[in-house]
Amino acid sequence: MLLYFKHVNKLNLKKRFTYKIGAVLFVISCLIACIEPFETNFDIDLKLLIVEGTLTDLEDETYVSLKEAIPSGGNSSVFRTLKNAKVSVLENETNRIEFTETETGFFVPPKGFKGTVGATYSLEFTTEEGNNYKSKSEILIDVVPIERVYQTTEDQGPEVNGNIVPGNTIYIETKDPVGLGNNYMWSWILYERQYACATCEGGMFYTDPLPAGKCVEDAQLKRRNVIYDYICDSPCWQIFRSDKVNTQSDVFVDGLTIQNREIAKIPYYHEKGGLIEIKQQSISRDGYAYLKLLVEQGQNTGGLADTPPAALEGNIKSLNKDEVVTGYFLVSGMKKQRYWIDRSDMFSRGFKPLGLLGGRLIYQEPLPTIPSDRPPLSPCLNGRYRTNSKPTGFLFD
Repeated sequence: MLLYFKHVNKLNLKKRFTYKIGAVLFVISCLIACIEPFETNFDIDLKLLIVEGTLTDLEDETYVSLKEAIPSGGNSSVFRTLKNAKVSVLENETNRIEFTETETGFFVPPKGFKGTVGATYSLEFTTEEGNNYKSKSEILIDVVPIERVYQTTEDQGPEVNGNIVPGNTIYIETKDPVGLGNNYMWSWILYERQYACATCEGGMFYTDPLPAGKCVEDAQLKRRNVIYDYICDSPCWQIFRSDKVNTQSDVFVDGLTIQNREIAKIPYYHEKGGLIEIKQQSISRDGYAYLKLLVEQGQNTGGLADTPPAALEGNIKSLNKDEVVTGYFLVSGMKKQRYWIDRSDMFSRGFKPLGLLGGRLIYQEPLPTIPSDRPPLSPCLNGRYRTNSKPTGFLFD
């Protein structure tokens, strides 16, 4: 990818948008992607516990996250993660697996854990205040593999920041086993090559304090609305995660091949291509019904930003008091398949890659006239949305 560096005035950039995301979107996003909203509307007067979690038969694909929605006036709510909870999963009602809190409010099982097809699992946890909760037990159902992944190229592709941009649509095919009762959910992770690991608006980046460093405000730069981007200190990959629910039952395809199932619309970020990992999951009848209801009440009633429905109860109950708990603990079989998104046709047709800065160029802090250690490189810190380890199947450095 060609890199362009120069100074920019932020007033010339496109306007930024503030989104008000409805309650349904928050729960949907959390169930599959742990997406953090900026602002969320709940039609509630009291605090609301939100549980998100998935248990699968693959390693590193099981987690639980606990949050609380707190009214902040009108229909608006803010979120607080619930730390220091004691979280565990009960397997076949006898074997208890203790979870560890790796980030505030985010819990994972011991390294190497994976569920067993045919076993039952239920979630149990106790908050720091001593309140106890438990989910309904669900059976882990095996899922068939993905048989085929393919793509199409769209001149008018997905929407990014209010603009329709070129991109690729990703589809799959999978063979449904004979016998009604199979319910599917699909999600994805996208890896794109990242070059700028820090951006400062009205300031400059410093590597201290370690490990992340920070932007330090500069009065002149702030007055001039200047943006600087800082190049990563090592090869780095940005991680994008699906933010919509994608489910289907086998009512109309029992024993047949599910064809042309749309999985993702991916913008044209980089001319050399990108790597997508598709996850295909089996989900219980109750889990499917819950997700279907969320979609119907949120995505099919004029938009998620409309007046949201009352918070929907999932499969988790309070053992101490009469309390509504929203969210769902999904128990599912999972199959994954990685696919390289070939963008050579888009490059040959003269489309301009969007990049990872909303379509603008990388604007680097100017080199000083006197030799110094500026501008510094910025760290590529491993996390949920960035990695410095080259993903398996990624075709270039």
